[in-house]
Amino acid sequence: MFSLQEFLGKDPRFYDLLEGTAREAYNCAEALKKIVATSAESADLHLVRQARANSKRMTEELSELAVKTFVTVLDREDIETLASAIYRIPKPLEKFAERYVLLREIFQSTNTFHQLDLIEDGTQTVLLMVKSLRRGINSELVARLNAKLQNIEARADNLEMDLLRDLYRKVSNPAEIVATRDLFDLLEKAIDRCRDAGNHVLHICHKNS
Repeated sequence: MFSLQEFLGKDPRFYDLLEGTAREAYNCAEALKKIVATSAESADLHLVRQARANSKRMTEELSELAVKTFVTVLDREDIETLASAIYRIPKPLEKFAERYVLLREIFQSTNTFHQLDLIEDGTQTVLLMVKSLRRGINSELVARLNAKLQNIEARADNLEMDLLRDLYRKVSNPAEIVATRDLFDLLEKAIDRCRDAGNHVLHICHKNS
């Protein structure tokens, strides 16, 4: 039976597509930060949508490549599961961007969504984990990066509680409270999906080390 590392080594397109989907997740997070920080939402919203569209296209290409190329079922499932996990990251970020642009006038401050820094860090960490596969299985490195993702998730959970506490205490507009809470939920999903993608990379490394 081929290990995933041996199989991926036969065709660099697998590395290219996996890294591409992870890079688009990171690009999406960066574009989203610009939307919240600036008023040029039209161009940046396009970047968010384009990043997700690129990620979808590459995920479909990777799935098709895995089917057409000789690979064991187990290895193909690993590849497709990881690609799917990475592709799922930009979706809540795109939804956040669309809703934020639609409702941005009701928010008192652009400094409300501090989770965006953690999402940027999380997507960058996922990208580093995926890129490490090209150099061979390095379980120690991937485990260290995955631990960082777990820490990011824990910090995000604590931060959300603090932000919700401030929201309920300081904001009197019910529409802003509801909208902000919904956007918090989307950011939480994105961070959780970074964690899920990291767990899949770690699983692959443990299985093939």
